[in-house]
Amino acid sequence: LWDVPDILYEIGFAASKLAEPDNKLKHMKWKEKEEHLKKIKRYGEINKMLYERCYNLDSKNYLYAYSLGYYWYKNSLNPENRKKGKEFILEACNNGLKYLDKALELYPNHIRSLYNKLQLKQFQLELGNNSHDERAQKEIFDIIKKIEEVYNDSNSESQQRNRQSYLKARYQEIKVLLNNIRLKDFYKEIFLE
Repeated sequence: LWDVPDILYEIGFAASKLAEPDNKLKHMKWKEKEEHLKKIKRYGEINKMLYERCYNLDSKNYLYAYSLGYYWYKNSLNPENRKKGKEFILEACNNGLKYLDKALELYPNHIRSLYNKLQLKQFQLELGNNSHDERAQKEIFDIIKKIEEVYNDSNSESQQRNRQSYLKARYQEIKVLLNNIRLKDFYKEIFLE
């Protein structure tokens, strides 16, 4: 069993679902919440271990690289992990980007990998307090352009499956553009008046 990546992946996927906090959490008493969070953390550790094993057994399967990238993506966005500090989150972002890049090397048109990479790049930009870094913004726009190309070139079934990621990518594009407009207006107000 330990050497069969397909089965390990399925078990890892189940563990990833069990590692997601649910809505009941806010209605739990402190002791119950603490126990529940310990379980979630343990399932997350199992999930990571199994996905790493899958990737080590078959590093040519984009799904295993994507799954590890997604694991780190979720970790970087998890509010519980924000308590661990900016360095931990940036490390999670970097790990996520490493595996998502590997997934995209194997399957360049995987919209979800592209979208998760976009989110991590945007998050890194915001965390680094350099949200106006032109090179990083260009990279973000390049990812959005790639998502748009892949989405428009795909069949209707694939478009339906990837519609949410596509629309979220367009939202990120608008967010970056608005941020640039606000910044330019801010500089005009301060320096030109």
